[in-house]
Amino acid sequence: MRKAIIPALASCLLVAISMAPSAAFAKAENAAVAENGQGCLVADANGAYTFDAACNYHVVTRNDRNGALVLVSYQDQGTLPEGAPRPTSAVRREVTSTVGGETCTGHEVTTPSGQYRSDCRFNASNN
Repeated sequence: MRKAIIPALASCLLVAISMAPSAAFAKAENAAVAENGQGCLVADANGAYTFDAACNYHVVTRNDRNGALVLVSYQDQGTLPEGAPRPTSAVRREVTSTVGGETCTGHEVTTPSGQYRSDCRFNASNN
């Protein structure tokens, strides 16, 4: 009888271990959602925007249990097109954007080499 119980216990333990990670790491319905992609607007030295299809972006959003937006974090990095006006030194501007009815604030930077980056953040707990 003992020989039958040990394999049965081992099988139960194996099943419990294999199920534990999925239960322990299950996402909450209001978990943050991250998205990466390509394509964004880049600002030249004069503040005019052009689309950079190769620009990389990363955005994280989170809603509360009621579905209200509570967090946005956006970052991108791109390059000005050939011929676009470039600053003689790095230009940093404050930016705002409306995301899901909330105001996201951040900065954009354009460099003499034509590199561009921006970020924008909204966090309901900081308002």
